[in-house]
Amino acid sequence: MTIEIDCEGRELFDTLTPEQLPVVLPFSLREIDGEMTVSVWEEALEIAHYVDSLPEEERFSVGTMETVREMTVRVMKEFGFEDADIENNLLITKVMEKEEELNAGAILPETRFVKNDDGLENLTSSPLNMYFDNLLAAGVVKDGKILSAAAENARVYLEDGQLNYDFDEDDAVRDICVETAPGEEGKGYAASAVAYLTRELLRMGKVVTYTLREDNPASERVAEKVGFRDKSKEFVVACFRDE
Repeated sequence: MTIEIDCEGRELFDTLTPEQLPVVLPFSLREIDGEMTVSVWEEALEIAHYVDSLPEEERFSVGTMETVREMTVRVMKEFGFEDADIENNLLITKVMEKEEELNAGAILPETRFVKNDDGLENLTSSPLNMYFDNLLAAGVVKDGKILSAAAENARVYLEDGQLNYDFDEDDAVRDICVETAPGEEGKGYAASAVAYLTRELLRMGKVVTYTLREDNPASERVAEKVGFRDKSKEFVVACFRDE
């Protein structure tokens, strides 16, 4: 399988300050529905050709990711990045399209919709209705405290050299995330919050996606318990900038 190579992304680094764009992505490899695409800075084009030359089964391997990181470090030193500023992430996107796929048994009685202004004490660091009041969030609530919360993510886009956040209720796909308060892990709270929010979005006719890092087995267990299936995976090299 060949890889489609797309050179893009450099213009963000050139136009936005570290405060506006604290993380830049000089390389990413995405596989979705059997098709692979590389998005890469022109300066890092040799990395894309290296990955393209590998057998399919090696493109997302640990060895490949380590080699790509080493190659990226050499390129990004030209732009002021040091080894410690650069890390690899393997992201897995899960999807659910029908309510029949959902494990409703994961939903605990204490789970309901929550908002930032409903007077509950949020023990997680989740912003819940981030940027927009009509973004939905669901949480496990006990004694007036939110112990775990799942929330919709806003869309991020670039316009006139600025990063913006947007939310359109007509969007067919909704992406969600979840966080559990320290000390409350392993009790099924995260799965309950995710399942509750997913069920309500599915009933609204939406497709729900859930993205996690491969090195987060707890999040993987949540996705499996709720009933999500794999949709795509993406290997990203992230470079962190200081303000």
